[in-house]
Amino acid sequence: MSKGNTIPYHLRHNKAVERNLFIDLLNKVNNCLNISDYIYVGFGGQFLEDFKIMHSALKIKKMISLEKTENTHDRQKFNMPVACVDIGEKPQTSGEFLTNYNFKKRTRHVVWLDYTEPSELNEQLNEVQLLCSKLNPYDIIKVTLNAHAETLGKDNTRPNSVDPREYRAERLTEILDAFSPYPLMREHAGSKIYPTTLLHALKKAMVMGVSNKPEVIIQPLSSFFYADGQGMLTATAVILESKENIIDKFFKKSRLVHWPFLDKEWIKPRDISVPVMSIKERLLIESKLPNGTPEEITKALGFNLAEDESQTHSQLKTFIEYQRAIPWFSKVQF
Repeated sequence: MSKGNTIPYHLRHNKAVERNLFIDLLNKVNNCLNISDYIYVGFGGQFLEDFKIMHSALKIKKMISLEKTENTHDRQKFNMPVACVDIGEKPQTSGEFLTNYNFKKRTRHVVWLDYTEPSELNEQLNEVQLLCSKLNPYDIIKVTLNAHAETLGKDNTRPNSVDPREYRAERLTEILDAFSPYPLMREHAGSKIYPTTLLHALKKAMVMGVSNKPEVIIQPLSSFFYADGQGMLTATAVILESKENIIDKFFKKSRLVHWPFLDKEWIKPRDISVPVMSIKERLLIESKLPNGTPEEITKALGFNLAEDESQTHSQLKTFIEYQRAIPWFSKVQF
């Protein structure tokens, strides 16, 4: 469904970390709701990798893959990892699916809209709004958006302009339109703040989706930013009945209140970018844990893992925090 899905997971370390955190979150929800009874809907890509994980890790037995490209759809038939994935008789866009699919009240869903095309941002937020208008209590929605500020372009009439943020803020205002969360200034389109701006726009799209359903609310659960090349924002929420006792009961029974990565407000996404490491480098890093600091680890390595020492320390700090969710990738020869 998206170009990002054509890139193997072993080349997208940070996305793999985020995916493992999503599985961790769903396992928490499984404490109060039977996740294996949910229907999972997502963009399968040519290898349907996420679907294999969803089935093996969460025992989900009914899954729907969305794919608009005919050749990729054909590859899915060949690469089908488990028999319980429905790829449909022919390709379809996510918009077509959301328009036609019946989200029945007695059937719960996990829907992951994994977008990568920045040029389609307004269309993507419209789809999010449409989806939220159809979801029911305890349905879970996850959305991934391209959060690379440079995709907003620059003012070609002023090629020597040092600061492109003013142009990008104007361009973003046009793109977001009704989904703009507030009057956008130049800082909102800067590389560091742009993921947060998108998160707030995404939240507005979701809230707009349930605006005609006062009996339910959008409850944020997590938000992350990562970069395997271009920066990506991903956020997960659950639809809950708008009763305080119901909301409190959900968090207590799921034990999400004890999950260290819980984000109930969506104020700013967590940066989960970890350093790209060789196996030898990772083994040394882990040998210094749990007591070693980023500064001590960098000294033991004798070099920076990122562009400079500050960025290395930042990424090592993230590695220490998310170590359990970071997969191992290695070449296997047959």
